[in-house]
Amino acid sequence: MSDYREMKQIAEAAQAEEWLWIKLAASGHGRENLPAQSAFQCVFTPEVALVMIDEIDRIKRSEKNDAIAYMAAIDRQEEIRADRDEVRDENEALRKDLESHKRMLLAAACDLGAIGQALNSNMDADGDELLGMLIDLKSKNTRMLGWIDDISRTSVDKCAVMGARQLLKEFGQ
Repeated sequence: MSDYREMKQIAEAAQAEEWLWIKLAASGHGRENLPAQSAFQCVFTPEVALVMIDEIDRIKRSEKNDAIAYMAAIDRQEEIRADRDEVRDENEALRKDLESHKRMLLAAACDLGAIGQALNSNMDADGDELLGMLIDLKSKNTRMLGWIDDISRTSVDKCAVMGARQLLKEFGQ
């Protein structure tokens, strides 16, 4: 019996008749006067049938809850896959940026090496010698600009003044 509603109704009717059956049995009459009790009592007691039906209901609820949990897990799995794909894309972009930055750093190191060689600097000194040379050059440049500024203001030679002013313009002074 796949539809257990009918079995439940019969069991409940038989359970309701059970007290009558006990009275009839005591008076010597048989179950034949109680049709629901007669039909059902030969196979199951009403309590056993009701326990079985309750268990079926519990299993169906459990299956429904399992199905809901399964669908939630599937949805979560899809979210995780989408997140994974997003992280992969971000990782690939970062990898490309890293390669670009490596190339830029290598180019900068090569340029520094060329500058160091042009200035006859010891490049094994972690750049300290090169930094010192740059500071010296800057101070010499500042002194030279000051000298040119003096020429542009004080010289009587008109060509020297014009040349000094032109140099100051080029150097942004």
